[in-house]
Amino acid sequence: MPTVADMDVKKIDSAGAPKKKSSGNKKALLIGLGIVILLGAAAAVANYFVLPLFLNNVADVEGELQVVVPPTPTPGITPTIPTFIHESFFDGPTDAKAEMRISEISLAGIKGGMTPVAANALASGNTLTEFYVTTGDTGQPVTAEELLGTLLPDLILATPLEDDFTGFLYSDGTSVWSGYVFAIDEIAEDRDLLKDILGEDLETSSSLVNLFLNDPGLSSATAFKSGNAVGELTGIRYLPYTTSGASLNYGWKGDRLVISTSYAGLKAVASAVGDSEVSATGGLDGTISDSEVEGTP
Repeated sequence: MPTVADMDVKKIDSAGAPKKKSSGNKKALLIGLGIVILLGAAAAVANYFVLPLFLNNVADVEGELQVVVPPTPTPGITPTIPTFIHESFFDGPTDAKAEMRISEISLAGIKGGMTPVAANALASGNTLTEFYVTTGDTGQPVTAEELLGTLLPDLILATPLEDDFTGFLYSDGTSVWSGYVFAIDEIAEDRDLLKDILGEDLETSSSLVNLFLNDPGLSSATAFKSGNAVGELTGIRYLPYTTSGASLNYGWKGDRLVISTSYAGLKAVASAVGDSEVSATGGLDGTISDSEVEGTP
């Protein structure tokens, strides 16, 4: 039978002896370290070799890998370069000048843009107001072809015109009458013939009432008539309408065509219209005497 001393020795030996670690834990630790090393190596390979294959915009600055992200373009904004810069066809003075900016190139847009300019002319007591037409957020100038194609959609414009033109409003204190100044393209040839063609095309249009700011009534003649020269404007032709003061008039100063929806307006701008850069001779430039005129306005 063991004594108390023997039992104490066995307890001391059991408590003081170190415990052995299992070999399975050691293997797991080694495997874990191996996985970490492999993952680190794979990340390094992907970072320096694989990733650049998928990123086109990569720049190496001072040894650091930087991804360059291109700026996001702003949608809906397209810069517009004006096709020309407007220059007035008037050399003489006018009472006022205005930019008539319209939201769209349409008959309603043109009339809608012209109405407040005309109202301001009446309120200010201005007799002759010069204007030019622009459209869009950037104020793109409207061309002569765009304007005539909108006002006279049935007009087959066979005459080349300069892109630029000048509009005007004549106020008699009660009513306001619109008008325009166009110019034959300076590089065009046979200008006298082109002026005849343009006049004939204009007179045959069935949309002439669109040139008026307000309703002119019905035409009181079956065709245009010839009129006296007005200042330096020659080749005058006109078509009267039933509304008091309304008549469609046009004439030429060199290669510049002046159209007015009232005879008083034609006379008001005659001295203000500048000379065209290219002078034409013959054709419609001859003055018509009173004895040759039937139905002078």
